[in-house]
Amino acid sequence: MRSFGLNTIALVLTGLVFLIYGSFSVQPFNPNNAVRSFAAISMVQDGDTSIDEFEFWTEDRAYTEDHVIMDKAPGMTFFALPTTYLVSLANRFDKNSVDLEEMRKDRTTGNPEYVEFGEFMYWTVWLAAWVVNSLLVATSAYFVLKLTYEFTKNLFAASSSALIYVLATPVLPWSTGLFGHVATGALLFICAALVYYATHSERVSNKTYAGVFLCGFLFATAFTVEHSSIICSLAIYVYALTNALKISSSFAWRCTIAGVIGGIIGLIPLAFYNIETFGGLLKVGYQNLQSFEGMKQGFLGLTYPKIDVLFNILFSQYRGLFWCSPVLVLAFFGFYFLKDLKKDAQFGALCLFVTAFYLVLNSSYFYWEGGWSTGPRHIIPTMPFLMIPLSLTISRLKGLASKAFLVSISVLSVAITLMIATVDVYVPEEEPSPFFNVLVPGLVNGEFSTTITRFWGIGARPSFLLIALATVCGSILYFAIVRAVNKRRQEQPIKPSAAP
Repeated sequence: MRSFGLNTIALVLTGLVFLIYGSFSVQPFNPNNAVRSFAAISMVQDGDTSIDEFEFWTEDRAYTEDHVIMDKAPGMTFFALPTTYLVSLANRFDKNSVDLEEMRKDRTTGNPEYVEFGEFMYWTVWLAAWVVNSLLVATSAYFVLKLTYEFTKNLFAASSSALIYVLATPVLPWSTGLFGHVATGALLFICAALVYYATHSERVSNKTYAGVFLCGFLFATAFTVEHSSIICSLAIYVYALTNALKISSSFAWRCTIAGVIGGIIGLIPLAFYNIETFGGLLKVGYQNLQSFEGMKQGFLGLTYPKIDVLFNILFSQYRGLFWCSPVLVLAFFGFYFLKDLKKDAQFGALCLFVTAFYLVLNSSYFYWEGGWSTGPRHIIPTMPFLMIPLSLTISRLKGLASKAFLVSISVLSVAITLMIATVDVYVPEEEPSPFFNVLVPGLVNGEFSTTITRFWGIGARPSFLLIALATVCGSILYFAIVRAVNKRRQEQPIKPSAAP
């Protein structure tokens, strides 16, 4: 029974994630994508962290006394190293064999060196974004599925929430690049799930401590991707400690030690990077900026939350979350039902805290709009945590009309995220209405490209229809498996596992 249960559903969902997420094109010279990729190329081809040769290829850069460096946290660059190495082997592009500054002055299809470099950059960014984000999203979706079923005992609510997470939220379009938001949210949620299972297992074993060790390692990894994740990591630790103390103080201490050891090991790459780049441990690239004056306000651009900004983050055409994913309205309604989360009310409080933290963080940030962006990209780490209250709302929907509404708003959200991922994730910041002025016209006019187009030469519109068809067929297969599992569950109920 167990083999044809939640794990089977999760396996189908994983296949759907890798299939759909790999279909979209990437913009390798977007500053965020480019600077992370440039750093990875330098590490792979030269063994150093500077991006001197790429200084004027991206505005997202910082400076030390001797070198030009990436201004970002290095986590996504670390993730991209294996795929960058593979693309370098296959493409054989060597940044030291060309004059990148001269090439930058002649960025036309008539310059064969630029065309070669462009292809190299495309596949470097595409492969890293596809592999890293798909793997992390699929893993966190597995835990979304497990935990939402654990809390609701409703397979339809749990499976719907997991599918919505991967296809109907900004997670999908923002997985087409090397931004760290998707990875951070996935890592934090995986940590929270590991803590839940470690502190709710029927018996304590070495497997329990291994899970806590992994949790500490992933905390450090999330911090390496986005330093702001440390606040949520601390909140998850408080949740872990509170639950561990209910078992015994000795268990709490052993878990803390295992987590700290995992965290220290996870921070080793960051320590080496900082020593190599800055000559010290406690440094970040944003401290070395020579542009972006707003970063000098408050603490690295953070001041205090603003109500008008919060309104824009949620409701405005400009950056509103609910314009990107209308189904998430149900998640916010679901916060009301957290009070009924008898299985573990503290986990519900943790989801609420993570959501509130990122909303406050984003509304306090000078560059709250995220530059060239579709939707509020800085709150994307909340997405897996929002699936818990969303599942509580879905589990309470009764009757045909309510379920028809859920299907309609979910399908609309999937259509919007597919459109964003296909046409343009990076709408210029001066554009007041991304949807009506950029995305819809771009989709109608076929002003986009996909990876399908690059592989097989299929036109823009047919390639989008193929992606949409694959999404529909994959979703039908997914719910057919869910229905089959549910039928067998009624004959012999699935027992939620104590550990993943």
